[in-house]
Amino acid sequence: MTLHTKSNQFTATITTKNLFSVLLILALSLLFAFSRELQALMRNRQQPQHEKSLQKGSGALQTLQRMEDDQGNIKTFWKNNTGIDWNHKPFKWVRSNPILPSFSYGFPEKESDQKQINEQQILEPYVSIQVAQHLHSCCIGSDGSQGHFLDVGGNFGWYALLAAASGCDVDSFEPVDWFRYLFETTAKLNDFTSSTSQSFNIHPVIVSDVSGIDLELYIPISEDGLMGAAGVNGMNKDTISKANIIKLKKQTTTIDELGIQPKYRSCAIKVDVEGFEPKVIAGGSKFITKNQPPMIILELSPGMTKDGIPEMFKQLEDVGYSPHLVGWRLIKNPDPTTWLNSLSDYSVEWNTDQIIRKCGYNCMLLCTLASPST
Repeated sequence: MTLHTKSNQFTATITTKNLFSVLLILALSLLFAFSRELQALMRNRQQPQHEKSLQKGSGALQTLQRMEDDQGNIKTFWKNNTGIDWNHKPFKWVRSNPILPSFSYGFPEKESDQKQINEQQILEPYVSIQVAQHLHSCCIGSDGSQGHFLDVGGNFGWYALLAAASGCDVDSFEPVDWFRYLFETTAKLNDFTSSTSQSFNIHPVIVSDVSGIDLELYIPISEDGLMGAAGVNGMNKDTISKANIIKLKKQTTTIDELGIQPKYRSCAIKVDVEGFEPKVIAGGSKFITKNQPPMIILELSPGMTKDGIPEMFKQLEDVGYSPHLVGWRLIKNPDPTTWLNSLSDYSVEWNTDQIIRKCGYNCMLLCTLASPST
């Protein structure tokens, strides 16, 4: 199709392809402008002390030097625990994408799930931005009080670091020793663990629905592939079948029995534990009912196991949560025009069969509470 228009003796010919290009450029320009506004809004708050210090003259350079100094310690610790020589497989730190609160994030550079961090400085962009938008309004109150973020399945620390950079107190659970060592190192580099204004704790136990028993973690070890997907009792064995596996026994606790309580309010819970999510939610029923965090972020893995999923859905529905289902094509989409899609577009009903069918092997559920009861 070709359109012709005449004005003041000028003739403009616009092909459909050119028109599409113009519209795309306009859309991207609007997205960029909105992203800058979002970033400005998220920074127009009381900043955590670590963020203020990194903005002083040489603070960022000093932090980068500390990162380089820690490379050797991390490689040695990982080698002692995995049996792999990591000297030729460096660990890398990047600053978070400017659309998010500013923090440094460390990860094994060749780990397959971290590819988007290398390229766009953001992990799981759609979910990260939804979480960041929510935490912006919750982590620091108008009176300066701090919210709390509970992170089960900390991995290398992305979501916990995002929450801390937003101003929240953090309790994260990561039982895999070498994951936790890297996570702790990065938290220290961000000065989260030494802050006097907020708490940041990483717990070395498995979160379940019962305390005090030993369970076995299956952890894939691959120099260039997936190595962050640790699963309890081999629930993840299908996804890691081509990798070498290390088995690690750790003791369990529950959210309720550990007695974690926010000082002021609970902002969110994130649970990503390779099919073990129903056990975690069951063991935190009192915490959820009492504190009613406005957002619960779950990785749902019916392809690993469907056990406990109906009961978990019933528990969340009874408290008043509404589910939103997002698939990996959206979660990891590299196109920034998709990152700010409305969460309401992905709303679903609490129908177990329908959610499992739509989810497929695994997906993520963002469960929101419109107005927590008092």
